[in-house]
Amino acid sequence: MKKLLSAFAVPLAAGALLVAGCGDSDSDSDTATFDDDSYPFTFEYPSDWEETGDVTQNQQLGSSQSADVVGVGPSDDNGIILATYELNQPVTEDNIDQAKAEFDKLIQQVDPSAEGTAGEVGGYPSVTIENVPVSDPEGAENTLIALFDGTSEYLITCQSLEDDRDEVNAACEQAQSTLTKKES
Repeated sequence: MKKLLSAFAVPLAAGALLVAGCGDSDSDSDTATFDDDSYPFTFEYPSDWEETGDVTQNQQLGSSQSADVVGVGPSDDNGIILATYELNQPVTEDNIDQAKAEFDKLIQQVDPSAEGTAGEVGGYPSVTIENVPVSDPEGAENTLIALFDGTSEYLITCQSLEDDRDEVNAACEQAQSTLTKKES
C-alpha cells in the first residue's frame, strides 16, 4: 500500500474552524470514485492513482488532531490528502468570513502572503487557499480546501512537487468539480 506524505495539517483552533478510503474504479473509465464512510461526500480522481490510509503529516497548525486522515495520489509526495476535524461551533454561510479569517491567520504562519477565498464546494461552505509553498518535501506546494458541515471540518489538501504540479492541479480541480454530498 502506498504511503502519502503531507507537508502539514491545518485544523483551525478553538471553535472557529477549521487516507484508507474505498474507491471504486470503472474499468472503462479514466476515473475512480473516492467513497469513504468517514466522509459525507464522494468525488472523482484519476483511476491510476492509489488510495492509502498511510499518510504522514510533517507539520500541524492549530490545536486539533484529525479523527481520520486518508489520501489518493500517484506518488508519495503528490496527491490529495483528506482529514476530518471536530469544531467547537458550527461554521455556516452566515459565519464563513470569520472562519476564513481564522484559516488565513493559521496559513500565514507558513506563507505570510496567503489569503483564502470563501465560497462553496459541492454544497458545503468552504475556504480555499491556493499555491501555499511548503518546505517538506522540498519544493512542494499545497492547495487547501476546508469544507464545513455544522461542527465538522473536512480539510482537502492537494499537494504537488513542481514536476507533477499540472497533474495534481487537474486532479484537484476534478475532485472539487465532482464533489457530491452522499444521500442520507
